[in-house]
Amino acid sequence: MTATVVELHLPQLDEEVLEHASAVIRAGGVIVYPTETLYGIGADAINAKAVSKVITAKKERGKKPIGVIAGNLQQVSMVAATVNSVARTLIDNLWPGPLTLIFDATPIVPPEITGDTGTIGVRIPSNSFCLALLRRTGCLLTATSANVSGTVPETSIQKIQASLDAPIDMFINAGILRESKPSTVLDVRAPDPVLVREGAIPFHQIQSLLRTS
Repeated sequence: MTATVVELHLPQLDEEVLEHASAVIRAGGVIVYPTETLYGIGADAINAKAVSKVITAKKERGKKPIGVIAGNLQQVSMVAATVNSVARTLIDNLWPGPLTLIFDATPIVPPEITGDTGTIGVRIPSNSFCLALLRRTGCLLTATSANVSGTVPETSIQKIQASLDAPIDMFINAGILRESKPSTVLDVRAPDPVLVREGAIPFHQIQSLLRTS
């Protein structure tokens, strides 16, 4: 089946696009959608079969964790076993935004998301479309970058379409996204957080925040 391509003119939120995308997600399908950093591949993060489709689309070799976005702290608590004081400080000051925090995962999180690590990386995005989609679906969504594993993420939906094929059900074209760094990834399971990847939020800014909190 050929994937559907729909146009989205941000910052306007198109109700028809939102409803179509959320219907695909709720049915266990997969979409490519714009975030505040890159185009991402979205599926219901708690649906193991849907997540497996994301892995197939990216042509992943081996087991790798897949990042997740949430619409609110209640959703975060569904998948994060413990939120310590350091994590709470970062959440209060830097969410919504491009900061992914790694927690021990709760039992509802499928191993396709954790990559058999027992952990989950999650964030609340600042992108208005993502937040509206999260509210509409009621799901946590995968937010892995829309590219074949090991390649550089593209900023145009046309180039993404050329590289990704089945089983993507829907591409949401929001135009050329401005070049941006991915989210910063921080492991917050211990009292001293560990930088996994420096991205849109500099690590020195995080360290300064924690020292003064």
